[in-house]
Amino acid sequence: MEIRLLAVGKLKEKYLSAAQESLLTEISKRHKVRLFEIRDEKTIDGAGAKEEDRVRNIEGQRILSTIKEKGRVIVLDVSGKKVDSNYWSKKIRETDEEHGLLYLVIGGSLGISQEVLKLSDERVSFSRMTYPHQLFRIMLLNEIAAAR
Repeated sequence: MEIRLLAVGKLKEKYLSAAQESLLTEISKRHKVRLFEIRDEKTIDGAGAKEEDRVRNIEGQRILSTIKEKGRVIVLDVSGKKVDSNYWSKKIRETDEEHGLLYLVIGGSLGISQEVLKLSDERVSFSRMTYPHQLFRIMLLNEIAAAR
């Protein structure tokens, strides 16, 4: 089975990069795992709704261009279904049996485009709280590494 993490933006802090590498190494002991850092689009300060939609759509097109093979697509979205740690073990097992390829998508700071949401098989949320995207990536990788 292969897990592809598609994340808009790059990690900037060295301690987060070190945590990411450690978790990717742990996951790779059980599954092939690949990280795709999608270039984020700069947002103008004080941007209106139209500008925010434009940014989401550009980032969405970049995400969609990375999803080239058929697989299960799970989008991490604050308005998605709330899940617990057991969810990830179940989804990994199901994907291993059915598809063999799991895409996990973390959008940019403005969220995820409608096109990406429509493509997704599921939308899941860790919480209704908003986490920094860089920290959330580590939280997601930790859940995947712990899934058995």
